[in-house]
Amino acid sequence: MLERFRRWLRGDRAVALAERGDLAGALALEAGYLGNRVMQDYARMRTGRGWPALFSSPGFQDRLDAARHRAAPLCLVWVTRAARLAAHDLLAAHDTPGAALAARRDLAARFDVILRHEALAALDRLTTTEGEAEEDVRAAIERLAERPPADLRAMISRPGAARFHALLPLDPINDPDRRQGEEEVLRNLLRLVLAGIHARFAREIDAVGIAGAPENSPISGSPVPC
Repeated sequence: MLERFRRWLRGDRAVALAERGDLAGALALEAGYLGNRVMQDYARMRTGRGWPALFSSPGFQDRLDAARHRAAPLCLVWVTRAARLAAHDLLAAHDTPGAALAARRDLAARFDVILRHEALAALDRLTTTEGEAEEDVRAAIERLAERPPADLRAMISRPGAARFHALLPLDPINDPDRRQGEEEVLRNLLRLVLAGIHARFAREIDAVGIAGAPENSPISGSPVPC
């Protein structure tokens, strides 16, 4: 199963997300990828030519590994939002002859219930040393369906980027102006990588199949407000 998701992450079009049970693994994998990719790219960019020496340091690798674990739940929120946007766009484009608008909205609502369930399952797979932060993430996932899907630029807020910046395994910047500038650069880098993740979901996820739960399914029917 893990190799299947790795193939999907590499863009193997023969591997699609067609079952609701696939979502938790894909969300957790993408969250880990987002945090790891951005931390490594940002560390290289900030360090400059000295990055090979930095990355060869066991101490830095230990800090990087710890930072990835702490950032994974936060990244999961952003990845889940990207998956939801992709699925809603696919459901809106799904043309079923004679289908009423209410039926299409019901499909989107069903998908949100399933996505929320799978995102919480993904959160349980991820580890964090900050219990309070995990509860904050859990609350954000619980409230997933309260608003329409955000566009990609709005998914990562300035406070969210600042929170991710504080987790970086690099020496902190003491100058407030410079730190704020670095946080905005980091936010744009997060957006760039998240856009690629969104594109994978838009290409591979079977939103209609996942949302079309049978009526006797324990998660079918009207979604519970969150």
